[in-house]
Amino acid sequence: DRISKYIHRNFNGWGFFEDELIAISHTLKNIQKNKFVIKNDIKNIFKLDIPAIIIGNGPSLDKEIDFIKKNQENMILISCGSTLTSLHKHKIIPDFHVEIERTKVVFDWIKNINDDSYTKKIILLGINTIYPDTSDFFHSFYWLYKSGDSGESVIKNYFNDIASLSHTNPTVVNGGIAIAAHLGFKEIILAGVDMGFKEPTYHHSQTSDYYNKNSGFYKEKENIHLKIKGNFQEELFTTLEFDQSKFTIETKLKENPQIICYNISDGAKIMFTQSIKSEHLEIKNTTIEKKALIEKLISIKTQELITESEISVENLNQI
Repeated sequence: DRISKYIHRNFNGWGFFEDELIAISHTLKNIQKNKFVIKNDIKNIFKLDIPAIIIGNGPSLDKEIDFIKKNQENMILISCGSTLTSLHKHKIIPDFHVEIERTKVVFDWIKNINDDSYTKKIILLGINTIYPDTSDFFHSFYWLYKSGDSGESVIKNYFNDIASLSHTNPTVVNGGIAIAAHLGFKEIILAGVDMGFKEPTYHHSQTSDYYNKNSGFYKEKENIHLKIKGNFQEELFTTLEFDQSKFTIETKLKENPQIICYNISDGAKIMFTQSIKSEHLEIKNTTIEKKALIEKLISIKTQELITESEISVENLNQI
């Protein structure tokens, strides 16, 4: 029974050949175009006395907007994937935005926001597979390797001081949590990280482009594959991908027991998190100026690749 129930987690983890071809292409282009990377340095050089909030685009995000607005100066806001369209409509500017997808749909999604004055205030974080031109919309872009990826395998001998992270997929939230853990956050809050839905027609935040019939991203309803335990209710529906994503979050948190993770999302129960409603979660006022903290974090955890001194453009083209 357990094999039948969870075998999709193994199949989904194998990946696809076409994805790996795209990954190699994008990795080589990102080296040439986007030269700033997150270092392979896990030392905690300075203490982060501020929580990171990972913001997903699940249905329960709609109930947490006021909480995020109220506490945004005392948290590092990390938006994930399609969440950015929802935050834009609520005039919430995240400190970091995370993308992991290979395909051009990510570029098209962000282009659809059509507000450079908004996106140019945000730092983009991602992995080597990301569609390279996505970075054009943002203030700056820092990337790292997806562990085990073909793009990493091709160039790691040339650039071995770039961070390599596991459990960055299948959803962007996985990438957000993995990167936040690597940057050294000891407290992580999950908001809108539902990994499921109560009704198939209410599958994401209602302010996202999934509900805009003119956006090209409209989705009337989500497929139902499984029933799982809820965070604040008995059970809810989910898909195979969301279940895989939930399992990957649990695996990442299990590997990082130093992280205290609060799940305020009204979605799936996630192991190794503390279930708590946002009205009961106390966020301390930080004494640190957030902009200065982010600048220090970037200066310590990132670096610029000097491409010509290590591997020539000609060699990249040959690869």
